Amino acid sequence: MAVLNLCVLLVYARFEGRTPGHEWTLKWRSFLAFNQSHRLNSVLVGDSSAEWGFDIAQVDRDGFNLGRAGLEPSRLPSLSGQIIALAQRPRYVFCSISSIGMADNAWTKPWELPFGLTISDALRLFYDDQNSLRPVIWGGSGAVTRLARRAVDTIPAAGFAVDTPVADIKFRIYRSNFALVQKFSGQLRRAGIHVVWIKMPYRQDFVEALAGPGASYADYEKNQLRGIFGSDIVDLRDVLDDTNMADCVHVTPRGRAILSEALNQRIRSQFKDFDPPRHL
Repeated sequence: MAVLNLCVLLVYARFEGRTPGHEWTLKWRSFLAFNQSHRLNSVLVGDSSAEWGFDIAQVDRDGFNLGRAGLEPSRLPSLSGQIIALAQRPRYVFCSISSIGMADNAWTKPWELPFGLTISDALRLFYDDQNSLRPVIWGGSGAVTRLARRAVDTIPAAGFAVDTPVADIKFRIYRSNFALVQKFSGQLRRAGIHVVWIKMPYRQDFVEALAGPGASYADYEKNQLRGIFGSDIVDLRDVLDDTNMADCVHVTPRGRAILSEALNQRIRSQFKDFDPPRHL
């Protein structure tokens, strides 16, 4: 059953962006059009916290926010391939996935991971993983609803909200998730693209949850990201207080403006070659 689960997820991931009108299809087409009309400098890849967290035009006029709701590490290898295949590649790729996303996995590219990690993680969590397709296998409809989800098109007035109470969030360590991030980063770096991880601010109760029930996960995440990215990490965790957070990981529209300006300043302070020479 685990093998069938992985195969169905793989097929879904392969075709989800080819459906006319699909949110990801529309965003990718918009990105390709942007790439044709600009000298592409940077791309932001991430989940909804990054998608709604940054006005990329405030950071880089030749940058594009390719964030998408629900993106987690299993989507990264195919995305890096799409970026590398572009006629005009970005100089920088910024990546940011919240701890909620990093503690999630849809197992769409199992053979691109070390075999032992895939099998041990997938089998251990198959029967209680919220992303499991076992409801489809057993004739249920819960997973169909999940797979049919669509991201909202605009930022709501109150911000993009996560309904799950912080107390109910499970911080699971997927070693394979970090293997996927490392693979994503390595593929892009070998193509000559500078890859940077962005640490996002969280609401205080979520920070406390990471320091309490999620402490082992938080330590693991910190060490793994440091090992993958080294000094190529922009830390924005100190930028916002709770008044600018819409929920535990998403910012308000005001928070978005503040966070974008902070990213603008810290990128240029930390990476002196971020702005390309305009005479080229």
